[in-house]
Amino acid sequence: MSEKTDSSIRVDGSLPGSGEDDHINASFKKGPESPENHAWFLSRVALWWLNDLFRNGYRRRIEEENLYEMMDHDKSGVLTHALMENWEAAKKKAALKGKTPSLLKTVIKTFWRRYYTAAVGLFCGGNKKEAFERQWTGNLSPSAR
Repeated sequence: MSEKTDSSIRVDGSLPGSGEDDHINASFKKGPESPENHAWFLSRVALWWLNDLFRNGYRRRIEEENLYEMMDHDKSGVLTHALMENWEAAKKKAALKGKTPSLLKTVIKTFWRRYYTAAVGLFCGGNKKEAFERQWTGNLSPSAR
């Protein structure tokens, strides 16, 4: 990894002048704009913004051109750049304290905002004990049947 700390990122999610991901981005077709761009908080939590896609999928087979365009902040180049910046900062901070940097803390610091709506939805939705049992054991307790 180079020591370059330029924080500007191209619209396609790659670093400027790097040429990375150009061959990958050229192979993807542009789809319709994602309704998530304009969705409000509760719509994001409930994934309500996906209803049109679900409705279309119920009526006919979903094709690649039906899928929404990936939002810029979700592209791998942007996410990798943010993680690397936070990792470098964590390494410097840990070195000053004479400790080892925590990759887990760095990942949480970098990505928690992206997944908080999913966490809120999971926390608020349904029977938590039943969901936990189904997720981790595949079984339901007698009270949940």
